[in-house]
Amino acid sequence: MNYTEIVASRNVRQNPGQARVGNRMKTLFIFCTVFFLKVQSRQIDSLCPPGLLSTVNSKYIQTRDGSCFHFVVSRWRTYSKANEDCNKHGGTLALPKTKSLNDFLTDQLLNTYGQFEEAWIGLQDRKDETKFVWEDNSELGWNNFAPGNGPDNDWIVRGVEDCVALNPEKDGLWYDHQCDSNLLSWATRANPSKIYICQYTMSPRIDVVDFPTGVRMASNTSKAVSVNETCPTGLLSAVGSQYLQVWSGLCFHFVISRWRTYSKANKDCNKHGGTLALPKTKSLNDFLTDQLLNVYGQFEEAWIGLQDRKDETKFVWEDNSELGWNNFAPGNGPDNDWIDMTVPQLAPSAMMLSIESLQRSR
Repeated sequence: MNYTEIVASRNVRQNPGQARVGNRMKTLFIFCTVFFLKVQSRQIDSLCPPGLLSTVNSKYIQTRDGSCFHFVVSRWRTYSKANEDCNKHGGTLALPKTKSLNDFLTDQLLNTYGQFEEAWIGLQDRKDETKFVWEDNSELGWNNFAPGNGPDNDWIVRGVEDCVALNPEKDGLWYDHQCDSNLLSWATRANPSKIYICQYTMSPRIDVVDFPTGVRMASNTSKAVSVNETCPTGLLSAVGSQYLQVWSGLCFHFVISRWRTYSKANKDCNKHGGTLALPKTKSLNDFLTDQLLNVYGQFEEAWIGLQDRKDETKFVWEDNSELGWNNFAPGNGPDNDWIDMTVPQLAPSAMMLSIESLQRSR
């Protein structure tokens, strides 16, 4: 199995010319990531309705946080028709109640399915113009409404635009629209037909399966069982589950009680068959940031498995894949000063400036 860790630096830069030198590069946390062959397909089998699986190409199905998502990007429906379509298999339109999930849906639309148009999500205020509710009848908490939309909508159109769509081209912001086709939509030339995302949250089916390692694990998606099926057995026995998180088939280990240089941190990951973590997408990068800030209360820098030690002109991930999407702060990475890039024994310039600046740069 491939397993990855990421370690965060204890150091806070006070002088750009000195911040990377020698032994000052300590580390605070380690994230461990594990990839299992066919984990994604097993998660789909466990989380998605059998009736859906038999009728839909699996490339349009993704799993996240114990839910199954069907990205309907080849047909357009009004809000009501789209939600009815999701209801057929026991689901609703998607419920992105957190920034992390909203970013995931946005990332999938843009980077997996190449979609830039708005998609219906399961949020509306048709019953009460003063109150938006999710399709599972839960109240709205966190929201991502664009300015002038949602509760801030003009009172004239508030009674007309009741249903919400996510716009991937606008960083996942939400816009409210007319829900259905009617005389008003015809008169205003509004188009209430959109692509949409269905969400299915089911009691996972528990199957005991044999992985190539010979370790028998239950393909359940509660945190405990999900950790058991995704994380290395040796890691579980050594650290327990408090500092382990699972995201899209990956196991992350947050080590917050020891500090390492980049090389020693990566060797620490290697002990369980992995490398430093590989946040190759904005969605995964945001997840790591969110866990550090909101689950573990950490604000310090973090190592990730990215470096240019062999070739100063080319950053590569620890699995030897080339850099695509990146989140370098200004003056870092390819834009780094040539003096800073060539001094020996420095920490790799792939290190994030700080957890705070990483979050702000999203």
